[in-house]
Amino acid sequence: MMKMVMLGRLILFLMNMIRSNMILRRKTSRNYPYFHNPREMVKSLYEESSFISNMTDEEVSSLRIQNAIVIHGNNPVRSILTWAQSGFSSNIYEVLMNLKFGSPTPIQGEALPNIMSGRDFIGIAKTGSGKTLAYLLPMFRHILANVGLMKRSKTSNSVRHSASQPLALILTPTRELATQVFKVCQPFLSSLHIHGQCCYGGQSISHQISGLKIQADVIVATPGRLIDLLGANNGKILSLSDISYFVLDEADRMFDMGFEPQVEKVAGLMMKHRQTVLFSATFPPKVERLALRFLNDPIRVSVGIRNLLSKDIDQKFLVLDPDDKFPELLRILGEFKAKDANGKVLVFADTQNSCDRLVQWLSKRGYPSLSLHGGLDQSDRDEIITDFRNGVIDILVATSVASRGLDIDNLNMVINFYAPSHMEDYIHRVGRTGRAGRKGKSYTMITHTEEKAASDIVKLLELSSMPVPTDLQNMSTSFREKVKAGKARFSGGFGGKGLEKLEELREEKRKQQEQIYDNNDKVNEDKVNDKQHEKSNDKVAGNENKKTPEGESLPANFFAEPAAPGAVPFHAKIEINDLSPRVRWSVANANTLKKVIDQTSVAITNKGRFYPPGKIPKADDTPKLYLLVEGSDELKVKQAMGLFNEAYTESLNAERGRH
Repeated sequence: MMKMVMLGRLILFLMNMIRSNMILRRKTSRNYPYFHNPREMVKSLYEESSFISNMTDEEVSSLRIQNAIVIHGNNPVRSILTWAQSGFSSNIYEVLMNLKFGSPTPIQGEALPNIMSGRDFIGIAKTGSGKTLAYLLPMFRHILANVGLMKRSKTSNSVRHSASQPLALILTPTRELATQVFKVCQPFLSSLHIHGQCCYGGQSISHQISGLKIQADVIVATPGRLIDLLGANNGKILSLSDISYFVLDEADRMFDMGFEPQVEKVAGLMMKHRQTVLFSATFPPKVERLALRFLNDPIRVSVGIRNLLSKDIDQKFLVLDPDDKFPELLRILGEFKAKDANGKVLVFADTQNSCDRLVQWLSKRGYPSLSLHGGLDQSDRDEIITDFRNGVIDILVATSVASRGLDIDNLNMVINFYAPSHMEDYIHRVGRTGRAGRKGKSYTMITHTEEKAASDIVKLLELSSMPVPTDLQNMSTSFREKVKAGKARFSGGFGGKGLEKLEELREEKRKQQEQIYDNNDKVNEDKVNDKQHEKSNDKVAGNENKKTPEGESLPANFFAEPAAPGAVPFHAKIEINDLSPRVRWSVANANTLKKVIDQTSVAITNKGRFYPPGKIPKADDTPKLYLLVEGSDELKVKQAMGLFNEAYTESLNAERGRH
């Protein structure tokens, strides 16, 4: 009898296992009504500020070098330095301020603009670098931009689902990390009125199922528990078919713990054109293979990688007079060719003319070579690179720009005939050799007057924990003393002008913001602004704006359409640029914004830039300063307009009472 009972339990167990496997197989085949939905998710949510656009390439490189940041990928976006440059709505910004996050960390500064531009992203950074917010903040914007579209899609679809269909999924290897990430989420979820659910093993699954029934927008989960939920109740509890934002946190640990099959299975259930973000403390080959399978043309950012220069490159530095450079180049080539007659050499020059001149000099001395620079047609450049790669020629003289991305097998030596202008340029130049585990050699020629270049290279060697030659160190010390004495200044490269200008820009931006919002600012532009208010009366849309006794109302426009493709269906623009400073502050200060958001649940974003009285932006210029109000409910957006108008009316009447 006991054997029959045990046999029955075994059969029941096997049947449940088979049934669960069939459910997962069915789900893996992507048999979901919404999976093939042709609608396009909104992923591009970032607009670069003029603050960042005005920085030079050298200044951008300087900041990245300072933070030991290395970037790979096509057309990465420039990093941001402040939260204001991210374009976050006021409710996100308020949470950041309440949590005392003063400014973005290096990984956040790089990740936020790239992810919010819609790119797949790989972040390699250690724990404590701020990586959690680096993927959470773009996720919140992604959800807000798409949740209205999501609801309309589901309502219009004839097939209805009871399963929770989130837009975002964060997968973590451990329950401890899952709870930690969800804890960081909670203040933002509350402020943005977004619902989330944390799902992990060791806790009652019924409790988590109850949370999913509220239709979660974002799920933080461990792989094992997520698989359990996908198979629960015949697949009616959770669907991943609408996941358009997928995060893999601590991917290296995920694989160390053996979760690769579960990750692949889960990824197969998601929207094909999703955005995928991967973070890892290291980037071993197995994580790289995963990235190739799951990510589409990603930007890869490594932060805190102090060994910026390869240990496989033997770097030599020659301090000499300008007239001695070409004889030294001939000596180096002669010794190299005596040891390796077919070895490839890449010589760097600073201009197109110097490239062509060096080729002529070398050819006359018995070293056939070709030049590669931007003055050549693309077909000619391609042919020259092919000849160099195939060994038709073995000496190539090139400019830095033309050689970016040049990957030549068995490139034995790099010679900087002209010193690079900044450190990132040096990294790219010498990085052409010593690749894929092979040994390489580089020579850099520096004249006695190029102290700034010496200072850049010394700093780079120090960051890479490499020995610094004495003559370079002396030149660097001399240059830095001149900078302190005001006799010299940095012009790009590390620190100096790059960082000084950024500080000046920050200060200028701060003063501008104070001028815009300072209610104590005594400016005699009120009469000019009063006339502008009168001219803008006919622009106010709807009857929601309460009139002042003088018959004026806040310059505003309501639109029954998205502010951008795929955004929420309604928006309004509150024009605040031409208001007097006191009135502008009353309308746009944090207390007013909080009141409007709390009562209407709309999203509010500062847009445009401030123009002084009388200055009119051109057609291609950034528009005048305004508040963008967005919402899924027409009445809520109009109610928000009415609340702003109340603040405007009260402030305007108070200001006129003082006069």
